[in-house]
Amino acid sequence: MKFNFQNTHNFIRRVLGSRGFLVFIIILFAFQSAWIAFSFRYPMLYDEYFHVNVIKLFSQQLSPFITSQPTSYDIFGVLSYGVATLFHYLMSFPYRAISVFTDNLAIQVISMRLVCIAFTAVGIVLFNKLFQKIGIKQVFINVALLLFVLLPIVPFVAATVNYDNMLFPLTALFFIICVDILSSKKIVWTQYAWFIIIGCFASLVKYTFLPIFAVSTIYLAVVLYKQYGRGIFFKAIESFQATTKQVAIGLAGLIIVAVGMFSVVYIQNIILFGALQPNCQKVMSQERCDDNSLLVRDEQAEATKDTRPLIQTPDYVSLWFVQMADWTTMSGARTVAYGTVVGEPLPVIYSVVFFGGFIGLLSMIYSWNFLDKNKNWYFLLVVSLILVLAVFMQNYAYYIRLHAAYTIQPRYLLTIMPILIVMTVVAVNYIVRKRNTIKLLILFCALVLFLQGGGLITHIICSDEGWNWDSHIVRQINNSTRDFLTHL
Repeated sequence: MKFNFQNTHNFIRRVLGSRGFLVFIIILFAFQSAWIAFSFRYPMLYDEYFHVNVIKLFSQQLSPFITSQPTSYDIFGVLSYGVATLFHYLMSFPYRAISVFTDNLAIQVISMRLVCIAFTAVGIVLFNKLFQKIGIKQVFINVALLLFVLLPIVPFVAATVNYDNMLFPLTALFFIICVDILSSKKIVWTQYAWFIIIGCFASLVKYTFLPIFAVSTIYLAVVLYKQYGRGIFFKAIESFQATTKQVAIGLAGLIIVAVGMFSVVYIQNIILFGALQPNCQKVMSQERCDDNSLLVRDEQAEATKDTRPLIQTPDYVSLWFVQMADWTTMSGARTVAYGTVVGEPLPVIYSVVFFGGFIGLLSMIYSWNFLDKNKNWYFLLVVSLILVLAVFMQNYAYYIRLHAAYTIQPRYLLTIMPILIVMTVVAVNYIVRKRNTIKLLILFCALVLFLQGGGLITHIICSDEGWNWDSHIVRQINNSTRDFLTHL
């Protein structure tokens, strides 16, 4: 029987582009994250100890704002004025419900970790919807989302009690609203209402959403003014008048709450402190601030910065990119015996992410004219690049102040990683065009390389018994799995 490559290619393409394959990706993600959540002891990296304890603090009150901070919480620095966020307040309700049935810390933490995993899973579904809206073929979406969930940082952050997980679906939902506004041929005021509501709430979940909110507001304002001119206000009023009273009252109430909370946090901070988030010393005494180890670390680093010469900006750019790739592919834990342990990335998966970043950038530049044909692509790329620039500039300013490269974390860019990856997949497909053999070869090689440390694999291989919960079954399963994966 003669082998027909075209039929094989078409079959693989149908499988990769199927709804069932998307379901498989979500299940794969959930499985990886749940494995970490049930395996790694509390607290995990990415400030889980901070997040869990602030959630506990909110569980003792009904207000979403902390007005009186117990001295026992001074180890976390200042928590008022929006440092403790909407994420902690909302997560306090699942914690309250869990605490009714058990006071076992492990069960409480694992339950909250599962809620965070669910947030990220919803975000994957919403990003799929976003890409469908802008006309990306499902096969490209599925391949991109598969590569996304195979990045070691993705299941690791998702399995941690962390506000990045709530921000992830909110960002995808916000982008969907923006795309709907850009694609609409008429003014629909409810779209603008949801733009404000989701934008404000996402900013209250984590302040790193502010650049996305600001750039999107400016971008849409310019585009819509060019399209409608000053008549946009009258068209918005007409759209408002055409809606039912219940919808108008409901959305108006949500806008008041969202804008009100946003103003209480950020506008007040700018007026009182001249910054989006206040310095600890402007809110509490120096003695109370000294209980926070990170603040003490920064003060000591600033006091000794002259002993560390600054590197040139190009060298810092290289350092920043290397550390971003490093933390995208590393694993770590806090153990009883050794304190904080951060394992070295596995070399193959690190190389895939490091060089994949360059390949993706070059592919998008080469395919720019093709990608630029879609105005929604242009919007998403502009917002994504602005966020990358904002994170870089904040890291660089921090480095200039301390002469130490702290806080370089790729999790700040998790909300735009699916966008950059799907753009790379589309760009590479455009470059190779109808060369189906090359397409399959690239995909096959990528998946084989991801087997050398992608997703959960890195975290199992890098771990040891000290990383796990104090459970004989958990340790036995992870030890056996580690032995098996190491031979591969």
